[in-house]
Amino acid sequence: MTDNSIGALVQFHRQRIASLLKRQEQQLRAQQSLSSLASSVNTTITSPLPASETFLTIPELVLTVLKFLPTKNLPQVCLVCNLWSALAQPILWRQDIRLESDFQIQAFATSVITHGAWVQSLDFSTRKDDEEGISLTHIDLTNIIPYTPRLRSIDVRDRTMDEHPLILLAPCSQLESIAFSQCQARILEFGVDDNRDFFSAWPQLKHLRISGTDKECISSASASLEKALVSSKSLHLETLELDFFRFWCPSTIHHLVRTNAGHLRHLDIATCKFSLLEFEKILARATQLESLGLHRCPYSVECLLRIAETHPQLKRLSLTDWFDFPIDVVTQVARACPLLEFLELEECGDMGIAARQFLAHCPRLRTLSLFPLEGPNVMNLFLGEPWVCQGLEEFRVEAIEYQPDEFPSAEARNRAIRAMWQQLAAQTRLQSLLLQFSLPKSGAKVLHPDGDFRNSPQSKKNRILLDDGLHQLGALKRLKHLGVIGYSTWDFADVEWMARSFPWLELFWYHRDDMTVPQWSWLRTHRPEIELIPNL
Repeated sequence: MTDNSIGALVQFHRQRIASLLKRQEQQLRAQQSLSSLASSVNTTITSPLPASETFLTIPELVLTVLKFLPTKNLPQVCLVCNLWSALAQPILWRQDIRLESDFQIQAFATSVITHGAWVQSLDFSTRKDDEEGISLTHIDLTNIIPYTPRLRSIDVRDRTMDEHPLILLAPCSQLESIAFSQCQARILEFGVDDNRDFFSAWPQLKHLRISGTDKECISSASASLEKALVSSKSLHLETLELDFFRFWCPSTIHHLVRTNAGHLRHLDIATCKFSLLEFEKILARATQLESLGLHRCPYSVECLLRIAETHPQLKRLSLTDWFDFPIDVVTQVARACPLLEFLELEECGDMGIAARQFLAHCPRLRTLSLFPLEGPNVMNLFLGEPWVCQGLEEFRVEAIEYQPDEFPSAEARNRAIRAMWQQLAAQTRLQSLLLQFSLPKSGAKVLHPDGDFRNSPQSKKNRILLDDGLHQLGALKRLKHLGVIGYSTWDFADVEWMARSFPWLELFWYHRDDMTVPQWSWLRTHRPEIELIPNL
């Protein structure tokens, strides 16, 4: 659609709405005249709809309002009236539909016949943090695909199917994003001539994510997938993610990066074997690269620095198992990425000091994720001058470990704890905060200034608010996601404070050992809009 046709369409709707409003105004004036006349002859005339109610019957205006509503409110909107339902359902079904449980998948398979024409994104992948497991791991795509002609994205990682996922998805030529797991039992058959370019079935494919599940030996299934990727000449990927293909030939990774370098924007490789020096040379061709993730792969901090200097436009950086991480090199990497918005470090040396460098040199940083963060790193990250970056929107730190012998004194320990809350409270743009502590059995003595409070006569006081300084986080009025796990027991006063302090809260992570059933039930009753996620 050209700019002229879009402008003509906008002008048409403006004129139509103006005409409807003008007609309503004329009707209102005529009705007022009739009302004055009727009062003189003692007759009754039914008044028209108020202007505010008339607005709600104009499809263009209703549709504009619905587009700004959160997805979770759209099912209730469908119950208002037939007009609102007809306008809201296409928006609702066009959202990313995530299906995990047996009940969800069966319900969707039933409704896809009538609503599948609107579906554009399906996510069947399972959550890695789900401790209870998923009751259904098998998906019958043959009963779903024919009813979703507009499907653009599908994720079936960690699911089993009767055939190879690519064979089942071959009829969906409109797909732009595919994510699946390659298991040992599913071989990708090429046909009689054995020269088929399998990926030519999706001319619009831009995003490909593949997870390997065969961790024990080289399999023919993995070899067939490797052959399909290497022999394909139709791939023009913007996103390439490969996880656990350590038996692939190193040239396979180099080939995939080289052939897609002109389009590549997001590259994420985990547990794969390749030559980093050759990889660095090939990656230099990817001039549009904005996101890079290297996990449990061969690494060199010097190569990382050269990659960062070659790609100053990087906005996302994710590293795992980079144990040797010299601070001087980290500082140079941070300076080479002034546009960085997302940083994820896992098992990367002195992460507290490393994160400090990025917070000092990357003013656009919006997301920071660290795992784990041990005692000295906690002090390195939070103690000292205030963070230069004040625009964080998401902050995640898992496995925060305090050890008694890592603090020279109780005063030093308390100072570190309060510095943590002060630094976080200064991030007034924060929308998501997750702190997950891994404490020794004597955790209360390590963390709380008053020592072990379980036998204290003041045990009913809200320790999180008064002792630990978490009340400072009340300044984070934009907070939507919150989790402080394994740090202290949530009393009623703490839960009430949280419900009162964060009016926009949508999600709360907690551990069952930290919050008993009464507190959980109280929060569910008084803030039913908050999604509670246990056992993170």
